[in-house]
Amino acid sequence: MKSVGLLSSNWTLSDQQAKDIRELIFLGGEPMMYQDQICSELSKLGDRLSELRLNFTTNLTIPMKHDLVELVKRTNKTWIMCSIDGFAELNDYIRSDSQWQDIKNNLGQLVDLNSQHHNPEFGMSFTFSVFNAHDLPRLHDWWKDINDTIGVTLVTWPKIHDARNLPRDYKQELIERYNKLLTDHKPEPREDRSAHAMHSNSYQLAIVKIIAHLKQDADMEFSEWRKYLREHNQLLDDRRSQQLASVNPRLAAILD
Repeated sequence: MKSVGLLSSNWTLSDQQAKDIRELIFLGGEPMMYQDQICSELSKLGDRLSELRLNFTTNLTIPMKHDLVELVKRTNKTWIMCSIDGFAELNDYIRSDSQWQDIKNNLGQLVDLNSQHHNPEFGMSFTFSVFNAHDLPRLHDWWKDINDTIGVTLVTWPKIHDARNLPRDYKQELIERYNKLLTDHKPEPREDRSAHAMHSNSYQLAIVKIIAHLKQDADMEFSEWRKYLREHNQLLDDRRSQQLASVNPRLAAILD
């Protein structure tokens, strides 16, 4: 079937699409802001909902409504990628509209739903930048008791957020730390894996990807990078009334 392509937040399914559609992928912004609209369009599929593969990427700031949960249960498969960029206060700093307790509550909803029904299945996506280059181990220590799927996206734009521009000695320190984690981490085998989910060694794969990234040369001259990131981030700190030093004192010291 031909792809419908990229649709905006005011998308609708035509009658023909409702007859033919096999997969829908909802990305950000935040799809959970449009649950009523999503439910309205999914309802057009009727009994065909059992043939549909549904994919969401969400930052977990908004819970799933009852109507969407009921529709998700009827799909062939629903995969939800939870976009979390740090543990606790660091995630709230990077995503200034988030509250960690809400993240945990909404994640608990997915855990409970998955334990009671085969849909949805879920994993975590971590966006690796200068702000959280140190934090994946702490995040994983929390996540490993919930799920074994972690994917990493490497930030390369804007350039000031690219972790390759961190000081060389700090990058080497991070590389050594992550290499040790590769040695220490032994993934627990799972008998039951989703076709959508990554293998149980996804954490190791994420670390390998991060190490390769950190080994690359900087994309900006250091003094220029520090100047622009310091100015840019100070504007953000003033807006959110929170200081970088409170969640990442090492990076704050580098920028001073």
